[in-house]
Amino acid sequence: MRIAVGLVSILTHPLWVLPGILVLLLVADAHAFGYKGLADSGAVLLVLRVTATTLLLPGFSVLLLKWLGLTSSLSLPRREDRIVPYLIAGIFYLWMFRNLIDHPIMPSPFVRATLGCSFGIFLAFFVNLFDKVSAHAVGMGGLTAFVWLYMVHDGQTTFLWEGSSGSLYLVPVALPFLGCCLMSGLAAFSRLWVGAHGGGQILGGLFIGVFSQLLALRFIS
Repeated sequence: MRIAVGLVSILTHPLWVLPGILVLLLVADAHAFGYKGLADSGAVLLVLRVTATTLLLPGFSVLLLKWLGLTSSLSLPRREDRIVPYLIAGIFYLWMFRNLIDHPIMPSPFVRATLGCSFGIFLAFFVNLFDKVSAHAVGMGGLTAFVWLYMVHDGQTTFLWEGSSGSLYLVPVALPFLGCCLMSGLAAFSRLWVGAHGGGQILGGLFIGVFSQLLALRFIS
């Protein structure tokens, strides 16, 4: 059970959210990015760039803080441990957003998702000044809200999935949405099970994640 909960915590870590959204959008409509598909060299480079900026660099900063003795654990159990990582991650996400809005053909859903994730980080940082909030819940709430907006607001109902044999399948976007709901529930359970957060901190995180994506919609439609 402990191994399964640990795996869920890793898979639902908030730093995976934006690279995951990018992969989903590339599978759904790579042509909107100017690429032929997810395997296009340009698409691969974009995924690597986004992953490096919004996952690897913020993650490395936490490792550096631990090495310098500025945080007690990589899991950032104390509210005080999270202040600097939130700020560092927020800077990287804003930098990513600033680069995306200058891109001539970057699809608005991904730009909006990046802005929403940035909002989520800084809102979680603000709340963290008073009480610890679940960053996992912030990430999964934001992911679920984005996929819902992608269906309802952007009108994307299906995407093409290429099988191993080269066959193409039309997959309803509702399936990833249901998957996000399931993963949100598993993430919430895992954080409760290990005692990392209380129910209020998880609900607060989910609210921040959903609200952040809705707030981004006010700026980028």
